[in-house]
Amino acid sequence: VVDYGTWPEQRESYFRLRDIRFKLSEKYTGRSEEGCLHAGILDLAAHLINRDWSRFGAGNVRLRRLLMDARYKTDVVFGACRSSPFAGQILPSFGHGVPAKRRSMAQWEVKPGETRGHHYILRPGAARGMAHATIDTNYWKSFVHTRLAIPLGEPGALTLFGDQPKRHEMLVDHLLGEMRVRVSGPERTADEWELKPGEENHWLDCLAGCAAAAAIEGVTLPEWGAAKRERRQGTVPE
Repeated sequence: VVDYGTWPEQRESYFRLRDIRFKLSEKYTGRSEEGCLHAGILDLAAHLINRDWSRFGAGNVRLRRLLMDARYKTDVVFGACRSSPFAGQILPSFGHGVPAKRRSMAQWEVKPGETRGHHYILRPGAARGMAHATIDTNYWKSFVHTRLAIPLGEPGALTLFGDQPKRHEMLVDHLLGEMRVRVSGPERTADEWELKPGEENHWLDCLAGCAAAAAIEGVTLPEWGAAKRERRQGTVPE
């Protein structure tokens, strides 16, 4: 994890969603909720994609892919993503926690025009004029927690930037904001994640989405085998 934050940025180092002081409506005064969200997506995407990210001993790089959660106000999110100058790098996404009572995403039927990868599906999205992704949030949250539990220095460990643990207190609380429950269903046994009463989980959602985005871009692990995608050809009605 090289960085994280909010848009707009908050002045406090620790805050709850219900207590935030600097809101989109204050940054984009005089606009409707939809207008604020649209403007916020455009500006945040530009801020992240235009930014140089330094790599130790390897110069600077820029983001190649940005997933944008489209579950809330879906039409507004898609509209903003389509109108962004960086539309080719933005992928609207839908988190779907596949329960144990259902088959895993790897067993879902691949419909015409879809591409299935490691616990994600890329869909052409002709109805909204933009491709999008569906990711299994139960799997990716378990993936994040498994990687966080690996000791520092061991292969596959997920680490946080810097040397000041106090700085990450809010992030850690979000990562611990859900409870993992191992559930056995008729199809399989799988983890299901549930929000703990009174807790927040927004950055856990974001980090799980980042892990899925890395997989979409071809990042893999030895235990997954060779990265492969299954694509079904077909025409999609306009």
